Amino acid sequence: MKRKKYLFSFFCAILGLTAFLCLLYSFLLFKRASQNPPLVLRANMSEKLVTLKGRCSNWWELNSDSYERKTREISFQREGSVHIKCSYPILPGKGMLVEYVNLKLKAEAESRFDRLVQGEISSEEQWEDEYTLDYEFFPTYQVLNLISAYGCDFQGRGIHGCTYYEGKTFWQKEDHITELSLDDLFVKGTGYRQFLLRYCESYFKDSGYGYYSSCKECLSELVENDLDIFVLTDKGVVIVFRAYRVGGWADGPDAVLIPYAKLKKFIDPVGPLQEFF
Repeated sequence: MKRKKYLFSFFCAILGLTAFLCLLYSFLLFKRASQNPPLVLRANMSEKLVTLKGRCSNWWELNSDSYERKTREISFQREGSVHIKCSYPILPGKGMLVEYVNLKLKAEAESRFDRLVQGEISSEEQWEDEYTLDYEFFPTYQVLNLISAYGCDFQGRGIHGCTYYEGKTFWQKEDHITELSLDDLFVKGTGYRQFLLRYCESYFKDSGYGYYSSCKECLSELVENDLDIFVLTDKGVVIVFRAYRVGGWADGPDAVLIPYAKLKKFIDPVGPLQEFF
């Protein structure tokens, strides 16, 4: 009997101590929250198919009905609201190249998404304006041994924003897959970069595009690293210029399509564009 009373008293003491610790923990959390308000998540992660639209859309992407898209989104409240999204395609078909590219684009988009989310959650900066981060990939060309995709990274705070562009092109030769640079498309020493620079500059000047509509002579000449962002289409090579290089943000994306017929004398006959040679 005494043993039962002892056990009962022991359990009551344990319960009392547990309740006290819970109250103490709640008090500490409340005190911390009053000093640093926590983030309030207002939307769950989601994966869904979406329609192409928005500031990253362009005229050279593949028909959106020909492939699926995956999207991850999250919104939360700090001093101002924060919205982060990443989106990437799931290209149709089977084979070494398409499977590689699908995994590559997914890994890059989701890694960027996770970094953006963690960066904003842990950031000590406080802004009252709404903050939007949007990272998307769009396919522009797909054949059995060659796939090209266009990337768009938008950062906007309040009424201000900027967009960064990138191009990714993958070529399968036998059992080897290479991510291509512009130089991989053409025969070295043929002057293809100088030709591309003249072609793009003539297009902007003749059409009065962007900054060229007001003072053509005031602008600096295009240089070779302006050609580094490119994608392929079924009609030609598209050179995408970084924001504010040839036009304002509202004009973009600023891009020039150079038809394969214009590039034929520069194309490497055994390279990625050999079918257009």
